[in-house]
Amino acid sequence: MSLLLQSSFVLLVGAFDFVCSVFGTRVDSALLLVILLSIVTGFLMTLVYRYASNQAAIRIEKDRIKANLLAVRVYRDELSVVAQSYGRVLSGTVRYLKYSLRPLLFSGIPLIILVVQADRYLGFEPLRTGQPFLVSVVSATASEKVAIHTPAGLEITAAPVHIADENKVVWRLSATKEGQYDVIIEADGQSFEKQVVASSRLTRLSQFRLQAPWWKRIWVSAEPALPRGSMIESIEVGYPFRYIDFAWMQWNWVWLLLVLSVASGFVFKWVLGVEI
Repeated sequence: MSLLLQSSFVLLVGAFDFVCSVFGTRVDSALLLVILLSIVTGFLMTLVYRYASNQAAIRIEKDRIKANLLAVRVYRDELSVVAQSYGRVLSGTVRYLKYSLRPLLFSGIPLIILVVQADRYLGFEPLRTGQPFLVSVVSATASEKVAIHTPAGLEITAAPVHIADENKVVWRLSATKEGQYDVIIEADGQSFEKQVVASSRLTRLSQFRLQAPWWKRIWVSAEPALPRGSMIESIEVGYPFRYIDFAWMQWNWVWLLLVLSVASGFVFKWVLGVEI
């Protein structure tokens, strides 16, 4: 099972890298990528609902629920009839949800994988030239033993801040030019790399590098695990959150994907004649 999930992530990485190479000429193209993902997600969810659910049973239950709601309006002065109709509506709703559970189970895991992988590209923005950012390191022992080395193109702009209670040290840096860099963290004679990206393009980012099992790292990290038992427990780069302008509002990409996917799903429902 773990091999299957890891293989799925590898395939998704390749697919997203290809799409971003086409649409990612500017950071603003994040909106185009969300719209594309929403259309594909809505279409695939509609197909799953059509072939993984009992369409005839769903249609019957929806008709029964409508009929009992109509009875509530017509016989609103008959309390016994109203009570029976509400009871039938409730039981019909339970049966309808039971029929809807199977397609939700089929689509749930792929959708979670999609969101986790897409968040690498859409959850945060790459750093801009001259923009200050923080690099935070949590160690197993006193943070005074931790040092940082930056390549050409990155410069330290402030003295490190040590948070003794958390065994944490924080540096403020900025990029003098665009590029993908490897910051070196040294601790107790060991060296650890952390990728830092400064770019105006839509690109894959990893906010954390962690010392943790892969099933924990997949939610927040796109880099290899730190060596088990090493002094460094986590390295974090403070990328800015991404907000997408759409319909006179600023959106988190997950909420925008959800709204547009539901909208496109209802369009495909009407086109394909699917009962939902």
